[in-house]
Amino acid sequence: MRGMLAAAQEFPGHLGGQVVPPDEAGDSEEPLLCHVVFAFDTEAHLAAWQNSPERAHWLQRVLPHTVGAQQLQRVTGLDYWFAAPDGTTRTAHLCWKVACVTWLGIFPTVLLLFLTVAPLLADWHLVPRLARWLHPWLHAGA
Repeated sequence: MRGMLAAAQEFPGHLGGQVVPPDEAGDSEEPLLCHVVFAFDTEAHLAAWQNSPERAHWLQRVLPHTVGAQQLQRVTGLDYWFAAPDGTTRTAHLCWKVACVTWLGIFPTVLLLFLTVAPLLADWHLVPRLARWLHPWLHAGA
């Protein structure tokens, strides 16, 4: 898999890749399931990788080490977080529903931090300090 990840890095638009190893036995319904994740910046760049001889070569090299058929699942943006529990691909979620779920996850955390940590940081004047520390970067090329 390291070879496949290295090969993908040479393709235009490659944003990254990683192997997500299988769970330890007993931690999952499918303890041998291994995920390989690739990220590309555009559909065209992804298609170039998916249709490449290099990818086909690496899929063939991995084949003797797999059990059952290899599966391909494409997700975009936050779709991975909102995927069906059974791993099947579904139609895109409505944006407002994703926004609501995201907000419900973030708001309580921010509120808790605001109520507990913010009073302790009130005298730090973090924003003016941060602006001063980052001044060269903020105004570079201006």
